[in-house]
Amino acid sequence: MPPRSLSPLESKLILHLEWEKQSVVTTEQAMQILDISYDHARQVLHRLACDRWLAMIRPGKYELIPAERGELAFADTNPLFIGSVLVEPYYFTFSTAAFFHGLTTQASAEVYLATTQGRPRRILVRDKDYRLVIQPPRKFFGYAKVNAYGSQVNMAEPEKTVLDSLDRPVYAGDII
Repeated sequence: MPPRSLSPLESKLILHLEWEKQSVVTTEQAMQILDISYDHARQVLHRLACDRWLAMIRPGKYELIPAERGELAFADTNPLFIGSVLVEPYYFTFSTAAFFHGLTTQASAEVYLATTQGRPRRILVRDKDYRLVIQPPRKFFGYAKVNAYGSQVNMAEPEKTVLDSLDRPVYAGDII
């Protein structure tokens, strides 16, 4: 594998992201940081992804692969980290939160996020299915920031996990 290298422009972006401890960057953010056009930002991000400094999450949204990961340059494999950058606002719930809190022993094949934005849909990222479930604003409560396998994410509290699962059992899995 060839060593990872950077042009001066790429170096400016990577150094900025690492200095700010910013683990995700969008095309628009790269435009602003580098003071370049949209098309030029897309080219820079594409080159950085090819050289394993970034890993694409979705078109226009990339995860930083920090220098500390060395020449192997592996992307974060935590599905909760990826889910946390797909939509805003969000919290993990249903069978995903149930497994996290030990309410079930089996991890679901899908990762469930509640949000008030957009439409219900599935998103496939790095061979993992993410299901966005729309919650009306009156039901969007009962979550907190937690450390989930090394990433800070919004997770339904155990009581809210049970309430959400009773409200929509199809997403609950095998909660005892």
